[in-house]
Amino acid sequence: MAVAEMDNYRKIAVLIVALGIEVSVKIFKHLSEREVEILSKEIAKLGKLEREEIDEVLEEFHQKLLEEASAQGGVEYLKKVLEKSLGPHKTMGIIRRLSEVRPFAYFENSSSTQISDIISAEDPQIVALVLSYLGASQAAEVFAHLPEDLRKEVAMRMVSLSDVHREAIDNAHKALEKMVVTKGQGYSEMVSFAGEGVKNLANILNATSQQIEKKTMDDLKGLNPELAEEVRKNMFLFEDLALLDDVALQKLLRQVDMRDLTMSMKTADEKLKNKVFGNLSERVREITMEEIKYLGPVRLRQVEEAQQKVIAIVRKLGEAGEIVIPRRGEEEEFV
Repeated sequence: MAVAEMDNYRKIAVLIVALGIEVSVKIFKHLSEREVEILSKEIAKLGKLEREEIDEVLEEFHQKLLEEASAQGGVEYLKKVLEKSLGPHKTMGIIRRLSEVRPFAYFENSSSTQISDIISAEDPQIVALVLSYLGASQAAEVFAHLPEDLRKEVAMRMVSLSDVHREAIDNAHKALEKMVVTKGQGYSEMVSFAGEGVKNLANILNATSQQIEKKTMDDLKGLNPELAEEVRKNMFLFEDLALLDDVALQKLLRQVDMRDLTMSMKTADEKLKNKVFGNLSERVREITMEEIKYLGPVRLRQVEEAQQKVIAIVRKLGEAGEIVIPRRGEEEEFV
């Protein structure tokens, strides 16, 4: 059988057999129970392998290793990626800011509770600024620890952020850190957050619990329905898996732990189940459907945690440029 005609599990099975028992044992130690079960079935089905088939699989594996080994990062690589994604104007702004000490960077090694304790007493505008500079996952944890009333105010400030004086950001930075760490004083340029607040809040809500996400969206909808809808369009919810094209969904399913997939599908509607199951191999589909059938009652929290893990992989693939994450209400333009 030609490599192009094999599914990935068969390729892995052929590779494991070709590598020998000693290496195979080490590989199996790093696999989940489900992956071991699936690959064991594949290996059992292999029978006698043709030399040509083994050589083709090894060659493909070798090429992938070479691609990984030749990957090179650095500022120039980042610049090329950003220019293709955002255009030269935004790219220069990002590269310039990377050369400076990033505001509130001293929070990166602090716990979410420590950060929330420090900023909870600040004006909601300051809190919104801090969260805008933190990474999405850390910002989500901090956001979850904020008092509920403050979360409501901060959410509104984040989606409303536009142009902020660099001097104001520096002052907030220094006030929170109690020492000067930024380079240069008296900056008069404006730092633009226009259009970013909605995305920043959406990223935070994507990474936080569904309970906080729902409460924040309800609060925001009560304050400004139009902005709430903009945030919603920039979020990726579990049911949005149905919006992924088949190629993107298949890439996702190759990375999702099958136990998480089974648990996450417990509350999925029929449309989503059909979409997901339609992109699984017949064997895996049968196993997954059987496990869902016999899963029995489970805590909603467990289902939501599994769904958040799936969403996290979607975001990771999207950020890496491996898939395009669709937005509700927007039609993708193809070229």
